[in-house]
Amino acid sequence: NSVYYHRDGSLTAFSKPSSAEKYKKTAQKMASLGLPVEWMDEEQIAKFNIKRFVGGALYKGDGSISASLLTRKIFGLSNADLISGFHVDSLESHNGKVIARGDKGEVVATTAYSALNPFTSKLIPQAKDRIRPVRAQIFETTAVAPFLPFNVYASDELAYFRQTHKNTILMGG
Repeated sequence: NSVYYHRDGSLTAFSKPSSAEKYKKTAQKMASLGLPVEWMDEEQIAKFNIKRFVGGALYKGDGSISASLLTRKIFGLSNADLISGFHVDSLESHNGKVIARGDKGEVVATTAYSALNPFTSKLIPQAKDRIRPVRAQIFETTAVAPFLPFNVYASDELAYFRQTHKNTILMGG
């Protein structure tokens, strides 16, 4: 499919025994209510060549999608113009138009969308107390042999990783 949507499940994994024991009870309660959740112990997780986790809850119905391909697909359906590599220094609204000024001149539009980052409040002062920068890194490896059939959320580390449709490993946190 064009955005690589699939429902292979996700594993919320724990490296600390105290976290695992606490969450195991929650996962078992969810399963007893008929939700598609299975508790996996360290040995079961290790079968997927995933080490250092003492337990985790496998959510069998969870899905994932390629966020970059979905974004491109939505953009392609929007009939909007994309201007990339344009460093915006100021934004203003005037007579129902949005005016963006930056390193490559001026862009006037009826509507503008922007990705948020720690500098958003410099352009939109009203966002100062609503958007705060937090740690967020992501990286992607070169392709490796398929081994990871679901997304993994390393709960104690506040990180995640998954194998993409290109067989690369995408990691972030």
